[in-house]
Amino acid sequence: MGSSFAGRRLAALLALGFSLGWGARARASSLAVNPVQVRLHPGATSTLLQMRNAGDASARYELSAFAWKESPFGEMELQPTRDVLFFPPIFALGPGEARNVRVGATVAFGPVERTYRLIVQELPPPQAAPASSGVNLLSRFVIPVFVSPTAPAASKRIEKLELVEHRFVFHLRNTGNVHVRPRTIVAEARGGEGERLFGRTWDGWYVLAGTERIYAVDIPERSCGRVRALSVEVQDADRVLREELRTPKGACR
Repeated sequence: MGSSFAGRRLAALLALGFSLGWGARARASSLAVNPVQVRLHPGATSTLLQMRNAGDASARYELSAFAWKESPFGEMELQPTRDVLFFPPIFALGPGEARNVRVGATVAFGPVERTYRLIVQELPPPQAAPASSGVNLLSRFVIPVFVSPTAPAASKRIEKLELVEHRFVFHLRNTGNVHVRPRTIVAEARGGEGERLFGRTWDGWYVLAGTERIYAVDIPERSCGRVRALSVEVQDADRVLREELRTPKGACR
C-alpha cells in the first residue's frame, strides 16, 4: 500500500510539474555583482557596482534600497529608505552583458555607522506569446551597504551569561560604532574533570553597531547534573573572546 501511495503521489507531482512548465525549456538568468558589499566613507562618498548577466537570456533588473536593522535573534528588519541613491534604478542586460551602477548616500557621515541593504531584483519578462512555454527563474541579489562613521572603532564583548530554565543563554554585544561579524561562536559545557559534555557552534553573523545578539543552548537533562562550567568563545580571524559561567551545583535549574 505504501509503494502504491508513493507512486500515485509521484505521478501527481510530475503532472503538476509539467503543468507548470518543468518539462519545457527553463529561462534562467544569473546575476553576478562585484563587489558584493558597499562601504562608503568620507574619502569615497559613492562607488560603482558592476552588474553582469551570467545567464543565457536577456533580463531587466530593478534596484531598491532599505534601512537595515537586526533583531537580537538575528532576524533582518528592512524598511524602505531614500538614504541610499543609485543610478540607473532600472536597466536591461543581454546574455553575458555587464554595466555599472553608481551607488551613493544622502546622509552625512556621523558618529555611528549606518547600515542598508540594496536589493537588485530581476523583473518578469514581457508577456510571452501563447505558443511559448517555460519557467521563468527570477534572480535576486542583496547587497549590504555601510555608511562609515567619521571615526570608526570596533569593539564587542560577551555578557549576561546565565541559566534560564533549561537553557544556557548569553549575549554578544557590539560596543563599538561599526558592525562586527565574528567568524564563529562556540558554546561548551564541561564537567568536574574538564571533560567536554556537550556544545554548539554557530557561524558568525552581523552584529550592528550598538546592538546585541542573543544566543541560547539547550542543556540536555542527562548531562545537566554533571556540568560544572559553561563557556563561550567568539572567534575572529585574529582574536578570541572567552567568558565562563561556573556551575558548582550543576545546571539543572
